[in-house]
Amino acid sequence: MDLLKEIYPPKNDREREKLEQFLIFDGFLEKDHWRNFKSLYKAMEANPVEVKMLASMILQIENLSLMTSKKVQPSNKTIWYMKRRVRRFLRNLNSENQELYCELALELIKKTEISKKTLFIDTILNGGQIYPHSYNVESFKTSRDFYYHLMDREILDEISLKFATSFVLYGKSKHYKHINHGNGKVFFEFWHFRNHETGIPNLEFWKDFEFDYSTFFSTTATYPWYVYEFFYFVLREKGIAFESVLENNSQLKICLASPSNHLKIAAKNKVMQSLKEGKEVSFENISRTFTIENVENQNWIFANYTTKLDKSEKKEFDKVFIKTIISKKEAFSGKRKKKRDENIIKYIEKSNLLTSLSFKKVKEISSLIIKYGNPESVSKVFSMMSMDTLENLLTFWYDLVPKEDTGQWEQYFKILQSKFQSFTPEIENILPSILFHENKEIQMFTWQFVDEMVKRSIILNMISNEGISQEKLENLKEIPAAISVLRKELKLLSFERIRRSVRWNESLKTLYFSIKEFEEIIYEKAVNGGIAKIYYGEDMLSFIAYFKTESFIINLLENKKVFENIVGEMSAYWSSDLIIESFGVLLNNTENLWSIILKYTRAALKKRNNAVFIEHIVSNLTGNHKEEFKKWTLLILEQEDEIYDKAKSSIQSELIRVLERAAKNEENSVPLIDSFGFDFITEVFEKVSVERWIRWFGILTDSAWKEVEEYVFNRIETLSENTNIWSKILEIFYTEEGISEGYKTDRILENERMLELLYAEKNSFILEVKNPFLEIVQVKWIQKNKAFIQRNENTLFKITIHKSPKIRSYGYELMREEQPEINLLLRLAESGIPEVLDFTMELFESVKPNSPNEVHTILALCDSPNLEVRERGFAMVENRKETLDYSESNLLDCLAEHPDVFIQQKVAEAMLEAEENTPMKFAKTFDKQVMRQKNMGRKTKELVKNRLESSSDLDADMLLELANGKDKKDAEWAILQLTKMALVDENSVSNFKLI
Repeated sequence: MDLLKEIYPPKNDREREKLEQFLIFDGFLEKDHWRNFKSLYKAMEANPVEVKMLASMILQIENLSLMTSKKVQPSNKTIWYMKRRVRRFLRNLNSENQELYCELALELIKKTEISKKTLFIDTILNGGQIYPHSYNVESFKTSRDFYYHLMDREILDEISLKFATSFVLYGKSKHYKHINHGNGKVFFEFWHFRNHETGIPNLEFWKDFEFDYSTFFSTTATYPWYVYEFFYFVLREKGIAFESVLENNSQLKICLASPSNHLKIAAKNKVMQSLKEGKEVSFENISRTFTIENVENQNWIFANYTTKLDKSEKKEFDKVFIKTIISKKEAFSGKRKKKRDENIIKYIEKSNLLTSLSFKKVKEISSLIIKYGNPESVSKVFSMMSMDTLENLLTFWYDLVPKEDTGQWEQYFKILQSKFQSFTPEIENILPSILFHENKEIQMFTWQFVDEMVKRSIILNMISNEGISQEKLENLKEIPAAISVLRKELKLLSFERIRRSVRWNESLKTLYFSIKEFEEIIYEKAVNGGIAKIYYGEDMLSFIAYFKTESFIINLLENKKVFENIVGEMSAYWSSDLIIESFGVLLNNTENLWSIILKYTRAALKKRNNAVFIEHIVSNLTGNHKEEFKKWTLLILEQEDEIYDKAKSSIQSELIRVLERAAKNEENSVPLIDSFGFDFITEVFEKVSVERWIRWFGILTDSAWKEVEEYVFNRIETLSENTNIWSKILEIFYTEEGISEGYKTDRILENERMLELLYAEKNSFILEVKNPFLEIVQVKWIQKNKAFIQRNENTLFKITIHKSPKIRSYGYELMREEQPEINLLLRLAESGIPEVLDFTMELFESVKPNSPNEVHTILALCDSPNLEVRERGFAMVENRKETLDYSESNLLDCLAEHPDVFIQQKVAEAMLEAEENTPMKFAKTFDKQVMRQKNMGRKTKELVKNRLESSSDLDADMLLELANGKDKKDAEWAILQLTKMALVDENSVSNFKLI
């Protein structure tokens, strides 16, 4: 402990004494001593000068269990932390100081030794996959769930809380998992175990590291299998055969029971080597070696080892060996399965073991005895077979006996027949399986037995309860005894019981109406008053529809009671659909019922002229019996009796719905059109809305479209003359995202004749379609109708202000080509679209200076109600003021009349800038108009004042009016101007005197 004093100065002698005791002996620290230990460990990490002491401290941390009390130090969180810290220290040490790492690793591995007291629990802990009998592994969803279950109950191997040890043995191997993100236990994930993988850190360094590995393989030493696997890889690096270091049976047992093939093969070699050298090897290890795939070793054991055993030893070996065969039978399968199976049976026969085995054990290996045994052994198996139950004879032994071996099959069949001496409860229980057995010979024998020995009715109930398949029931036709038994039982049943049973039981219905002898019995019961007792007509018809014989069906339908009940319900609403479906089955089964069906139809319509059953007939045109319902529908349409008039109208209405439903179905749409005739179909569609008609041909199958294309084109052509049908077509066929689901647009946009109709001049509505997906249609319409557009001002206007830039570009192009009227340009400028305004101004600006249209263009812009357009007009005046000749044009004269303040301001500015000699006849009128305005146009007034101040021709009357006005600013200016005039000529202004 002197080193301890050097690297960890004491706090006091008592604490040092406690710490030294803890380092020497296992145990928990007393309160507050954990802090001292942890500080010492950290100091040792930083300066690992004493390997044994450091190893002792690491082992103390490795062996710490989770605390159950919060009062005891350390806490569980601290324990997890320290365990992870130790592992991290070793991981770093492995890369920095590998020699020290190896010394510490060996010290850790030594502490995994298994004591003799715990050696028996090598099931889960050290062999991996044999569990205690108290656990049902299959009850868990996954192997991992089972392992977690074991961990919760502390049934774990020593390594579960040893993070550092697990790192030494496996490193980064996938075999071991650390749960809860490093804060839980470590466990061996055996279901992911791979023999070729090893994660031992720096395995190559162990090759040159010298240590006494023999201490781990002494005759008294025993370690878990994962330690042996670690040394297998280490010794392999050193060139040492692993089997050469194995010393005792416990070590062999652990290696043979491990999941590692490396250990198994090495241990097997050691077992065989020891046997050949005459050394003692346990029976268990020999039996485990026998199961490994090596025929040579097995044969050596048979020939040499067993012959040297005394009687008691031989008996014990046989017991162990047979137990191994029974419990580990699957281990004998593989590449040389046949040879090993033969060896097993030869050994059993040679050792005369069959007589000492129980019935259960013989049964488990009976397949091998029958296949490879001598006649005497096979005979014993058949003798034991005869003592087994009838159920096992029909299942286990039936599967076991080779059917191709005539002798063994006959022997088996005789044993089976011997069980049928009388009708016992055991036979009754297995009847459902044996009467319909896959083997024809067994099946026929059983039916013969029932026909002769069974005196009560049980078979029909059995068939009803078991739900026998239709195929099996059909096969009964080939078994006379089966027909005899069932005929006798059927005769005993009442008609009502038969009817109830077949209504809900498909097995009995198949049986009764697939065999004519049974159908005759049921028919006799029906005509002899049975069918007249059925209250509802739908029940009657459903039952009649079960029959396969046409004469039986016709005779029953002609029955007066049947006729009245069915006709009554055909004309009623609530059950006619069931009636029609049953008639469909009948029509499908017979060829001569049409006259009778028409008789039923007429009677039902006579009773209620608007009977709903007509709708059900038409609705079934695309169902299971569509051909029959087509014929029935056409039969009604052919009748000229007025009773059928409403039925025909109802058929037309319903047929529309049927055609719409069938439009998407290739198998239904074409046959419907062909069956009813094209004229009839077109007549039907004349009675529906155009929208429903468009939807019909839009989704119609391709083959059906070929038949109706001409008709659709002609009708669209006719409708387009008076209606806007194309608008509706485009609305239905297209959405803003694209083509409507299910619609065939190629019929329109890839059909030249249809496009010719679509792109006609009158279809300018296309420009108003808001769907952006149809922009290409709008472009093509414009391209094909340029001449029409240039003649039609409104159409050109729509194109030029269109929301699509691409469409507007076509408008601009046409406008440039045609030089449109100024009124159209002004409408476009006032449309509120900046881009269009810029385009029109480009055209306005293109008017040449001093041309006849210049003033008219400017006036039109300046006179616009749109402020932005007016501003563009005055901007045009401003840009052309150098070239505009106000004396020659009446531009200012016309603008001066405009009451808009902004325009007046612009006129005033122009008049102010005009040359003095420019004649302006409108000036006085304009000046008065501006100066008389109240509370507005102040800037315009000031412009007029500036111009008048430099004028010699002032209007005295206007000045007097302003001087007497209420606007103080204007009055002062007028007085000033009057004063100036009076100073020049005192008489120039009347009613104004200077004082």
